[in-house]
Amino acid sequence: MITIDGYADIERIGQGGLGDVYRATRCSTGGTVAVKVLRDVSDESVAWHRTRRELTALVSLAGHANVIQLIEVLDLPDGPGLVMEYAAGGSVAELMQRRDRPLTVGEATLVARQTASALVAAHARDIVHRDVKPQNLLIDAYGQVKLCDFGIAAMARSEEFQARTSAISLRYASPEDLDDDVDVGPASDVYSLGATMLHMARGAPPTLRERLVPWVPPGTDDEQLAALDAVMAACLHPSPAARPSAAQVADELERLSWSIDERGRALASASVDLAEAGNGAGASQPSHADIGLAEPGARDRAAREQTGSTDDTELRPDRRPRRPDAPIRRRRWPLALVVVLVGAVAAVIVWPRSDDPASIAVIDRPAGLVDIRELDWPFGPVGDCLVQLDEALRSVPCGEAHDLQRFADGELDGFAAGAAFDGDAVAAAVRSSCDAAFESFVGVAPEASELQVASSAPSEASWDQRDDRRFQCFLGVGGRRVVGDAAVPDR
Repeated sequence: MITIDGYADIERIGQGGLGDVYRATRCSTGGTVAVKVLRDVSDESVAWHRTRRELTALVSLAGHANVIQLIEVLDLPDGPGLVMEYAAGGSVAELMQRRDRPLTVGEATLVARQTASALVAAHARDIVHRDVKPQNLLIDAYGQVKLCDFGIAAMARSEEFQARTSAISLRYASPEDLDDDVDVGPASDVYSLGATMLHMARGAPPTLRERLVPWVPPGTDDEQLAALDAVMAACLHPSPAARPSAAQVADELERLSWSIDERGRALASASVDLAEAGNGAGASQPSHADIGLAEPGARDRAAREQTGSTDDTELRPDRRPRRPDAPIRRRRWPLALVVVLVGAVAAVIVWPRSDDPASIAVIDRPAGLVDIRELDWPFGPVGDCLVQLDEALRSVPCGEAHDLQRFADGELDGFAAGAAFDGDAVAAAVRSSCDAAFESFVGVAPEASELQVASSAPSEASWDQRDDRRFQCFLGVGGRRVVGDAAVPDR
C-alpha cells in the first residue's frame, strides 16, 4: 500500500490503466480526501496530458460551489498526486442505480441546474468539459452536486479545442463529438447535459438514431415534467447553433425549479457521516478522476444499509410554488450596525445577520479572506458588482461570483446645513432611502426578499469636517457570494 506524508488511513478505492485513486485522511485537518496518483508521467503519456488539463481547469474554477475542488498537488515517488475533495454521497449514476428508477422532476432539475452553473463558469473561462454524464456528477456530504473529471477538457484558445478524443462517453456525446467535420465547443457540453437530464428524468440517454433529428418529448399529463422536457428538447437539438447556452439553460432551470411542487434543495445525503467529509466532499470512489476506474464504494454502501437510508432528497417545504416568470421572492432578515471605512470616509454599515442564507444563486466565499466589513467600500455606478480581491473590493461582471451589488446611492436630504451629526437619524435616513430604492431595483419589496441590504453612510467625523452626506446601498448575502444581476430585466 502507498504511503503519503501527512496522510493516514490510505485506502485504494479505484484503479485503472492510467493510475490509482485513494481515499485518505488528511492529518492536518482530519478530513477525508481523495488522492489521484498517476503511474505513467512521461511527457508523452496520456495520463499526464489529461492531468495537466484537469489541473488547469480546476485551478481556473477554484471556489465554484459545483466544481470538484483541488486541495493540493503532491510530488510522490510513484508519480504526481492530485488531492481533491471526497464526495461521500457518491455519484448521480450510483444514485440512479440504487433506486433503479428515474429521478423525480425536482431532483433532476436540481442536478441539472447545479451542473449548468458549473458549465457557465467553465465556458466563461473558455473551458469545455467534454464528458458531462451522471458518473461525473458527484454528491457531496450536504447533497450538493459537484462536476468532476476535467481530464479531457479542452481550452477554447488551445489547438486541442477542436480535437477529437476517444475518451468521451458515447452515450452522452453530442452529434458533433461523433462527426469529424463539425467543431466541438460549449454547445457540446449543453447537449451532454441534455442527454444527462434525459437519463435522469426519462430513464435513458438518447440513442444514436435520436441524435440525428431534434428530440421530440413523449406525451405526458405531468405539467412539470413537460416543462423539463422542453428544456431537454432545446439542449438536444442536433445543430449546435440551435442550442441554448449553458447560461440560458441555467436561467430556465432556475425558473422551472420555482414552479415545481416539491422543490429539492439537496440530494440524498442522510447516510453520510458529515465528520468524514472533513475539508471537502469531492469525488465519489467510482468517478473521482479521469482515470476511469473504481468500483462503487463498499464502505458507503454499508453505511447506507446501517442507517436504513432511502436516498430521499431533502425538500424545501417552506417554499410555495410560483409562476416560472414571477420574480424570486426572498425574505429579509434583521439588520445590525457595523462601523467601517468607505474610501476616505468613516461610515456606518448596515449588515444583516442570518442563520439561513439564501439558497438561490449563492455560493460559499473562499476561505481565508478578510472580513468584508473591514474593507473600503468604494463609490461607483449603481448596478456595479463588487468582489473582494487583493484586500480590496473591486468591480466585476455581475455574472461572476461577487460579494455586493450597488443598487442605490445619493446624498441624504432633510438635514439642515451645519446640523449636528445624529447617528440614529442618519442611519434611519439611509435605511429609508435604501428601502425605497430596493423594490425599484429588484422588483420586490425588501421584506419579501432573502437578499440582504448593506449600506454605507457618513461618520460623525466626515459629517462635521467635510459636511459629507453621501450614502450607498448594497445587496448581498452575509458570508456568501452571489452569482447574477439582482436588477429587474427592464430596469
